[in-house]
Amino acid sequence: MIGLTVLVFSYRQGKKSHLVPFLLALLTMLTPLAVGAAKEGFGHYLGSLWAFSERMPLMDQAKVSLSYLSELFWGLDDHVHSYCPVWGGFYNPILGALFFLGFILAIQKRSSGLNQWLLAALFLSLAPALLTKSMEPFRMVPAVLIIPLFCLLSLRELLVFFKPRRAAVMAGALLLSSFGLD
Repeated sequence: MIGLTVLVFSYRQGKKSHLVPFLLALLTMLTPLAVGAAKEGFGHYLGSLWAFSERMPLMDQAKVSLSYLSELFWGLDDHVHSYCPVWGGFYNPILGALFFLGFILAIQKRSSGLNQWLLAALFLSLAPALLTKSMEPFRMVPAVLIIPLFCLLSLRELLVFFKPRRAAVMAGALLLSSFGLD
């Protein structure tokens, strides 16, 4: 992101001379990493993570991808090391239901700019996990940051049916129940 920012500002200001020292410093800093990666065969490891680098049966790839999604709401198989609660996924049943409701609402109202951004952010945050061959729970961290936004979208839609005072009480009760499950 820093490199992209420097590139954009260099072209906007017409001062491409700022780009040369930046790229030279970047190349100098990355040279030891590139040498070490080439020496240790690190590129093979990165290639093995990518879902499309080697042939993998489609059903096996689907199982890995669905395991990532189930990790969020229902937990993982026992053979996979996980940092989420032992009784479920990263999200409790209340937040899971709010997410799915928010996801459906975002799809139904996808003409809204906010919903388009949310759906794009969800897709991009799930991509690192869904395009790999192995299970690693930390690949879902970007999605863990986006999913609560869908929960808020559905909570807002649910509370529209109540008077303002009751809506605050209902939101508090729902969120306290959710926190209790966590």
